[in-house]
Amino acid sequence: MVVGTCKTNATTHPGLIVLEGKQQRCTKEQIQEDNSLKKAVNTTARLEAKASHHTMVSRIVQLENLIAQGEELVQGHAKRPDLRNNSRGAEIPVAGKC
Repeated sequence: MVVGTCKTNATTHPGLIVLEGKQQRCTKEQIQEDNSLKKAVNTTARLEAKASHHTMVSRIVQLENLIAQGEELVQGHAKRPDLRNNSRGAEIPVAGKC
């Protein structure tokens, strides 16, 4: 009596591990090339993140400087009554306009 394989099981190989997601690399040169490529990508990403961080920090510094200048201007006007507004909200006219 001849034993055959079922039609639905004809393409299945018992004991064969199928690694669909795994890339096979055969030589050390290919492994080194893959590692160097990964290293270059990581370096580029790190440099871009560093540049982005530097840009954000410099923008924050600019905004803080603008706020400080505005506060200094308000402080200066608070010391000189001729530069601040009167109680009704109208400006006091200054002699000799620029």
